[in-house]
Amino acid sequence: FQAEDGIRDVERSRGLGDVYKRQILLWSFFWASKKISRLLILKSSQWFEATYRWIKANADTRNRTALVKKCLTLLLPRYAEEAAIFFLLVFLLVFCPMGFIIVTQAVLLKLSIIQLDKNVFYFLQSIRNPIFDRFFVVITELGDVIVIFFVFVSLIIIFLLQKARRTVLLSLTSLAGSLGLVRLFKWIFQLERPVANLYQGISAWGFPSGHTTHSAVLYGTIFIILIRSLRQLKVSTKTIRIFTWISLSSAVTISSIIGFSRLYLGAHWFSDALGGFFLGWAWVALCGLFYLKTPLEKINIHSLIIVPTATLLVIGGWNIRTNIKNDLMVYASRLPVQQITYNRWLKSGWKQLPPWRIDMHGGIKQPFQFQYVGDLDKLREDLARSGWRQAKSIGLKSILITLSPEVHLDDLPIFPRLYNGKFEKLMLFKEMDETRLVFRL
Repeated sequence: FQAEDGIRDVERSRGLGDVYKRQILLWSFFWASKKISRLLILKSSQWFEATYRWIKANADTRNRTALVKKCLTLLLPRYAEEAAIFFLLVFLLVFCPMGFIIVTQAVLLKLSIIQLDKNVFYFLQSIRNPIFDRFFVVITELGDVIVIFFVFVSLIIIFLLQKARRTVLLSLTSLAGSLGLVRLFKWIFQLERPVANLYQGISAWGFPSGHTTHSAVLYGTIFIILIRSLRQLKVSTKTIRIFTWISLSSAVTISSIIGFSRLYLGAHWFSDALGGFFLGWAWVALCGLFYLKTPLEKINIHSLIIVPTATLLVIGGWNIRTNIKNDLMVYASRLPVQQITYNRWLKSGWKQLPPWRIDMHGGIKQPFQFQYVGDLDKLREDLARSGWRQAKSIGLKSILITLSPEVHLDDLPIFPRLYNGKFEKLMLFKEMDETRLVFRL
């Protein structure tokens, strides 16, 4: 059994003061970030226009001011109206490489993220079921390299037809950089995947996740081109601002879902997907900043949305239809199974079970579960004579009770847990010295 409630580690526990301090700091960070972002969005265009006027005024190449003006000309975007997207890309270019370095360092030095990787992997493998398996195999196949490649090709074709050569260069650079960087870092670090022999060659290594990186680069590139092309339309600044956040959120969400599918299917560690996410968006930001320096090209927005979507559906659908049966077997759950004879189990095999649960930070928590072979009703009757009671069913009333500041431990609901996609067949509890013990089978 395991003790769920009532156990406290005095040495490691933190007072409510520390909790409140962290909450105040966290909310202060989000509040400040929101205010700064709003200020940059509202005032950035005005600041840029004033800066451009200062650069063009009194041009003199013989003093230090002229050198500062030349540096600003190289750094700032070509048009003052693109100040908001410029600041967004600068933020990504600062934050994402730093995140990638931190994740890489944590993995190479085997810090606490290694324990987090294992916990996320085993948790996701424990809740797998056939419906989710098929769904996430479909998602991961939409992020395969062949699908990403053909979507980029479709973009390049429509840009060539519209004579947008600089946008073609952006697409080619984004695609080539994404493919090259992933292979380069896989070859440098050579970090293993959770499950061996999923792929061959350099793709056998896990860090960073190629699916996550490529999808972030693809949808990030489309986002930058789409937002810049909106300037061709006669729409209000507020409409452009709303569309910017919607399209950015969509790009981040799609790449995150594809990255999560890799975690669910056991193809990558959490650190692999997180590193790929940071790497992909860092490359998008770098390419995007150079793209903002180029003259604006006339691009049909409808074709920018319809053609890649149609290509994704056609090539993605073909890829799913061709590979889904094989991929369902390749990505089948592979939790390690150990076999042992009954006599060996009675003699010493039971000692191999870990005695404690380990949390995501490597700390020792509740006692681990034990195994039982026998009749379920007989076990329930035996435990009932020892004071174990049946857990109450979860309902709206029991959930609302948890919000009350004065509630007895006996009235708190016990929430079910999944293991290999199944709930408990037997869930009992027992109170001992203001501690509630929970038995799950």
